[in-house]
Amino acid sequence: MSKEKKGLKYPLKILDILCERQNRLIKEGVNRIEDLAIGTSLRTISNILEEVNRKREKPLKSTSLERTFRDLKREGYLKPFPEKSGYSLLTPEAFQAVGREMLPLPGETVQRRPLNIPRDKIHINIECRVCHIVDGYLEDEKECRHCGATLYRMDAL
Repeated sequence: MSKEKKGLKYPLKILDILCERQNRLIKEGVNRIEDLAIGTSLRTISNILEEVNRKREKPLKSTSLERTFRDLKREGYLKPFPEKSGYSLLTPEAFQAVGREMLPLPGETVQRRPLNIPRDKIHINIECRVCHIVDGYLEDEKECRHCGATLYRMDAL
């Protein structure tokens, strides 16, 4: 934990562990949102409780963890999972509260800002040789916007 995170209050320490858990699972390649959801079933509570207790000096009881989940829901750090009752997902506010970056959930598209491309100049559609994405480029652009590979005029469509 960084210096700023050492002074977190009790529920936020657990929230930090939950945020770290979600990011770790996403990096490991978990591709179902159901596997990232935090549930109140006995199996899910025991798995999360085990992870939380590994990072704490004093062991936490399951009833305390359930109470913490209720507090986090009330604060808006957990939102109900639509497909399964009794399960919740972490909100972006939870990650902001503990100072962590939230990785995009599986199946969630990352919104990018539109490129500021002049519309009065001639664009050429070129297919990249590396990533095979076709995009419109100005004549002076020499690199693919998606992978950074060199573009060749002969690949124009």
